[in-house]
Amino acid sequence: MTQETSALPLLKFYLFGRPEVWRGSERLAPLATQKTQSLLAYLLIYRHQGHPRQKLAALFWGDWNEVRAHHSLSTALWRIRKQFGEAFLLSDVETVQINRLAPFWLDVAEFEQLLGQARGEQVDLDFPTVARMERAVELYRGDFLEGFYDDWCLDERYRLEAHYLNALRQLVDWYKRQGNAGAVLKYAQFYLGRDPLTEEVHLAAMRAYMQQGDAYGARRQWQRCCEARQHELQLPPSAEMSEQAKEILGVLYQPPQETEPLQLKVSLRPGNLERSPFVGRAAEMDLLVDLWRRAYQGHGRIVFLSGEAGIGKTRLVEEFASFIRWNGGFPTIGNCYEPERDLPLQPIREIVQTLAAEDLAAYQAIPEWERKELTRLLPELEPDLTKSELSSSYLQPEQQSILFQSIVAFLRHFVKRQPLLMVIEDLHWAADTTLAAFHFIARQVNSLPVLVIGTFRAEELEQAGKLEEMIAALVRNENARLIQLGRLSREAIEEMIQRMRLTEANPDWIEQFYAYTAGNAFYTLETLRACAETEQRQDVFPIAPNVQSLIKSRLRHLSPLAGSLLNCAAVAGQSFDFELVRIAGKLSEVQALEGFDELLRKGFLREGSSTVAADYEFVHQIVQAVVYHEIHHRRRRHLHCQVGEALENVGGDLSLQAASLAFHFDRGGNPQKALGYHHLAARRASAVFAWQEAEMHLNRALELLASLDPDISRQETADCYGKVLAERAEIHYLQGDLYKRDQDLNRLSELATRTRNQHLSLQTLMRQTCYLNLDACYEQAVAFAQEGISLAKNLIDPEAQGYLLSQLGFAHYFLGKPRFALQALEQALSLLPEDDCETRRHITHILGYVHFHLGNYLLALADQQQAYRDHQALGDFNGMVWAGLDMGAIYLQLGRLREAEQMIKDHLQIAQRMGALSVEAYGLNQVGGLELKLGNYQAAIAAFQRSLSLQESLRTEHGRIAAQLGIGFAYSHLGACAAARQWLEQAIATARQVGHQRRLAEALIGLGITETIKGQFEKAELCLCEAVQIARRSQSLGNLAAGLAALGRLERKKGDWKTALWYALEAVQISHQLQFVAVEMWGELELGLLYLAQGKAKKALDHTQRASELAACEDEGWIGREQVYQAQAMVLRALGREAEAREQICLAQEIIASKAALIADPDLRSSFLKKVKRRL
Repeated sequence: MTQETSALPLLKFYLFGRPEVWRGSERLAPLATQKTQSLLAYLLIYRHQGHPRQKLAALFWGDWNEVRAHHSLSTALWRIRKQFGEAFLLSDVETVQINRLAPFWLDVAEFEQLLGQARGEQVDLDFPTVARMERAVELYRGDFLEGFYDDWCLDERYRLEAHYLNALRQLVDWYKRQGNAGAVLKYAQFYLGRDPLTEEVHLAAMRAYMQQGDAYGARRQWQRCCEARQHELQLPPSAEMSEQAKEILGVLYQPPQETEPLQLKVSLRPGNLERSPFVGRAAEMDLLVDLWRRAYQGHGRIVFLSGEAGIGKTRLVEEFASFIRWNGGFPTIGNCYEPERDLPLQPIREIVQTLAAEDLAAYQAIPEWERKELTRLLPELEPDLTKSELSSSYLQPEQQSILFQSIVAFLRHFVKRQPLLMVIEDLHWAADTTLAAFHFIARQVNSLPVLVIGTFRAEELEQAGKLEEMIAALVRNENARLIQLGRLSREAIEEMIQRMRLTEANPDWIEQFYAYTAGNAFYTLETLRACAETEQRQDVFPIAPNVQSLIKSRLRHLSPLAGSLLNCAAVAGQSFDFELVRIAGKLSEVQALEGFDELLRKGFLREGSSTVAADYEFVHQIVQAVVYHEIHHRRRRHLHCQVGEALENVGGDLSLQAASLAFHFDRGGNPQKALGYHHLAARRASAVFAWQEAEMHLNRALELLASLDPDISRQETADCYGKVLAERAEIHYLQGDLYKRDQDLNRLSELATRTRNQHLSLQTLMRQTCYLNLDACYEQAVAFAQEGISLAKNLIDPEAQGYLLSQLGFAHYFLGKPRFALQALEQALSLLPEDDCETRRHITHILGYVHFHLGNYLLALADQQQAYRDHQALGDFNGMVWAGLDMGAIYLQLGRLREAEQMIKDHLQIAQRMGALSVEAYGLNQVGGLELKLGNYQAAIAAFQRSLSLQESLRTEHGRIAAQLGIGFAYSHLGACAAARQWLEQAIATARQVGHQRRLAEALIGLGITETIKGQFEKAELCLCEAVQIARRSQSLGNLAAGLAALGRLERKKGDWKTALWYALEAVQISHQLQFVAVEMWGELELGLLYLAQGKAKKALDHTQRASELAACEDEGWIGREQVYQAQAMVLRALGREAEAREQICLAQEIIASKAALIADPDLRSSFLKKVKRRL
């Protein structure tokens, strides 16, 4: 790359200051992300070498996983190519590098080349070298990659800043030897703007001022040196520095004193932010700095800074003033105060007083008549004048222009020595004379090194009409610039919190805090301090006293109509509709419109945004909170009732407003209405999985019921109380809190007994039966169901009877009694009217389980699909997820793995969004089963273990058995037989304990397979014979087929081919009838190997060929498909078809390799590879 060419480079990269890229005269938009910008800068800085992709991914995305990091790197490189062209980067699969032949220019490269740093040059200064150094210094627009904080970036920033400061120091020393005081001052101020503690540079600046005849400038430099040392080090200048300063200044020398650093000369008002962290205003700061640079060159400017109260106008001005002070300017400020708004020219007086104290010579340099005019503002400037010579005639309009001209004359003399920043705060409270003076000065400064800033609140302009007219005129005529400050971003607030270190804050807390303060800087700072000083809950933010005072002072300016309307709005909430507040406030449409107009103009409300879907909202929730708490409690209670009644009257679906209605009637002291709406709100919340919100409403409903009937003695109260307890128990169960679930059930039972309420007793029995089944207490569930069915018959409650019959069927299913289960379920269906899908959905869902147990998989699928449709029609997402996962399990059994995968993963995601732990645990078991059948055994173990951790707390024993069983099968596939045996034995013990027959048979089959692998044939036979016996007795045909196939393999290995053949034939027959593809494949495999062992290769081929065809289902759950292709190869080889045999071996090896690649654990991978090498 050539840094200087005769032709304009295609691209120019500026990395000093905020990064910019130019193509010719066009400034290009920045790259989409900061990471991409940082990567581009890194490649440009280290352009002489290639960079491994691995290193770049780790450097820029090191906190992400490897796959995501490399994907992000590729995306970033694509963005760079898209912006700058394909040829801009050189890359391959390993490395990335900037194409150094591409036509581009880089400010850092130019900077280093000019300074000789790229080659480590050390040269003596001469005029050409100094010229090069000056050009380098001009390139340094600010810190390298300002606003970026990557580690590599900080290292580079400090390195380049050191070169910059070294160059400045050399330039100061060079021009000092040349006797050029102006250049010394220029580069000394640049240096001190970066490092204000270097005493030698302060001394050089002081001597340069004296050389120019500016003794007061030298004294100011000495003061700045003292202030910088005191502020940064809490130390005075060194003794040597003090001696030299005394020698330079002579009689003007003053010993250093312990003082605060020079601040804006402003009286701190209550709640002033003082030195709060400066964050989130980089763009505004850059704009002000740009305007200041123009002013510095004699092109004065007026700036109006606008924003709501507390938005950070003063803090921005303070930070800018600090920048001005360290860059050779003088900042001063005048304040307008609301109580003093009738005092003429008060802020102008403060400014003139400050400037005269700073540079009395400038005052003395103006003509005597102008000095006399200024004494009208500041009599103390001429203490010898008599009272008769002083006049207040400057208050008269015809005399004001003379005074204003005198002020401008004084400013002209002041800025001859240093440029000026003049700030007037809170112009919305300025007197007319102040505005007139401001306007006069604004028209005179365009040729002076002066920047004038006026701050104001936009919401106060209505009462400051002349200010609004003045701003509009000056901006329209391009005599002024208007900057409107918005609220701070979430990132800026997070930075403020971290820098203040007032509290330990996690991301969730910061999110809540930002939502509360909404980016208002004053509210943020004061609330942070209040949080640090109080011991309130972390999720409850205090209203800081200073914030409260600020808002209350604004409330005093509202008309009675607007104040009354605002109170009503505050009770209605943070956002609300026009009609609701109008009706609640009992106002006509015209009155409401007038009131809202005033509130909008004065900045209390704003029109609703698309995110809140309401007509209006408070500009800030803290404003709403202060207004709400200022309302007298009796008035507030009355307003809540009015808002509640208005909500009922505005129409629409009341269930959508149930939570608001419950809140308002509760706060309004109407418990009867509040009770009904709390109950409705709980149901609404449950429908959208907001379990905690539903629980909160139910808790409050119970409290209200107890307040209305403390003894729960009335039947209607007891019925309602029992209903709420039952619903809350269900919510506790869904959240996995079984202790609280059982507490509510016990309270429900006690209430039924105490009140002798048979309906409550029936409700209790229904809930207990359901949870006993879920807790794997099947025999108890049968007893409770039978008791409940008898009671339901007596009470003539067919719906309850049908529900209890379904639970009875569920218990019989678990106990391995499918015929009893079918009988109960069919009886339940016969009791239901055709349109009762509420009860039918539970029955058909359990019917699906029974048919699955019996091996009627297509019938089971139809049952679950019907249950799913019924759940969907009733809006029961919990039921839909259960049915959806069960449909996935059936697809797994049928070998339809892709359909199973879609169904299981989709519904698991819904379960996780719902926060329903029981169904999530069930879904994780299904994921484990899916991974097992896909041959991803280690992933299966991980899913089952995640499920198991949930099952332990949920006490769902059947779920725990399924997880243990799945882990055991996975370890068996991996050849880790000791681990497999341990897990399968646990599953067997648990299944025996609870009586879950289907799972017991599966676990015994798994243990029999494992013992067969280890050559423990006697143990294997005991397990497998028991499993087949249980499967036959319980009519679990799927398990029967698998058990027979496993026995066939065992007998084959023992050499009893006749018995093996009998078992394998029955396994194939049953599995074919059931469409149980995985076990049919296994049975055919065993038949092929049996015939091969008997020397009947052609007959063997028929069966291994059939097994190969069935292997297309890709089901690895019972046996690995590699065994099918290995067996086929053995048969083909026996037939002399060697080429075809090799093809089958290749297929087997591909499957083995793909499975091994998924096993991250090296020990397990080794175990698996040893297992698959064993002979079939």
